[in-house]
Formats: sequence, C-alpha cells, structure tokens
Amino acid sequence: MRRALPVARWSVLGMVVGAGVSPALLHAALLLLLIGFLALPDLGARLASLGDQPVFVGWIVFIAVLLLAALWGLAQGVPAARVADGLLGWRTLLLIPIVLALFDEPQAQRRFAIGVVIFAVLGALGSLVALAVGYSKIGIFPGIVLRNQVTQAMIFAAGALIALALATLDRAVSQRTRLFLAGVARSCSSCWCSCSPAAVASWPSSSLLPRWRW
Repeated sequence: MRRALPVARWSVLGMVVGAGVSPALLHAALLLLLIGFLALPDLGARLASLGDQPVFVGWIVFIAVLLLAALWGLAQGVPAARVADGLLGWRTLLLIPIVLALFDEPQAQRRFAIGVVIFAVLGALGSLVALAVGYSKIGIFPGIVLRNQVTQAMIFAAGALIALALATLDRAVSQRTRLFLAGVARSCSSCWCSCSPAAVASWPSSSLLPRWRW
C-alpha cells in the first residue's frame, strides 16, 4: 500500500515512454497505473482535493463541451456509432484527473517533468544519429527513431516546452541549470524541425491535442 503512490507515479512516466516506443509498454504502464491508483490508501482525499485545481475545472468544462457536441451531432442525424467513435478518440483525457490526483506535490511534478525532458533528449540524440546515417524506423523520413514521425514530433515538442517552463518558471532551479534547460529546449526544437517535413506539417494538428491510442 505504501508503494502504491510511487508505482502509480512512475507508471505515468512509463506511459509517456511507451507512447513513444512501444504500445505494449504503454499498455503495461497503464495497467500498473490503474492498480497503483486504486490501491492508494488516501484515494478518497486525493479525489476530493481535485476541485481546488484549476486544471480539473478546465477538464470538466472541456468534457462538457465534448458531450454537448456529441448530443448536437446525434440531433443532426449523425450515426450513433460515429459519435461514439469520436468520443472514444478522446478517452485519454480520462487520465487527467488521475494524474492530477497523483502529482499533487511540486517535487513529484518536477521529477516527472525532468523524466519527460530526459526521454525527449535521448530521443533527440538518437534522431540526430539516425539522421546522420540515413536510418528511419518507419522506412521513410531519415531521423525517425520513435514510433512514427507524429509521435516523435510530439515528444520533442513536449520536451522542449517542459524544459523551457522549468528554466523560466521553476524558482528552485539554479542559474546554471536554467541555461542548460534552455539549451535542451532549443536542441529538442531543432531536432523536431529537422527530423522530417512530414513531422513538422503534422505537429500543429496532432500534438496540440494528442489522442494516443490505448
């Protein structure tokens, strides 16, 4: 029971890595996340505290908009199967309350953010090597080392954004670390832009509102 919280938190990072490299890892991490979350001894208190978080309020509003859009579609004669499929495409959003309940401490949030940045940096380094030798995991667009060009673009963009946020907003970070994180953000952005034209073209429509498949 005492290990449920760290297991659940690390599982979230495992899902990020799995989304980039392996659906099997993603599913395994999701299973561990749900098991760890349900085993939390203070689960009720964590869920009760969600109402104090602005992100959770925004999540409720967004879910309400999705449901209203679904009802509007049904009223306009859209087949129920298509409406249901559209809603299922956003099922990843159901994880947001779980993640918010798990990462309620600044230190845990920082560790998770650094973990995502490290994964993005490793992917960026691998992408540079693959680009230099002309390798691509998907057979086209040299430099693709993650699942596909869109996923790789999302990971690099997320790493750059989080590194930039840590460098500018985290007061616990030293000046030297801020400069390092700023360099990381620039490097991830450069790799994102150079990995392939298709990734750059796909990012505006695919990474702003990612819908990873479970």
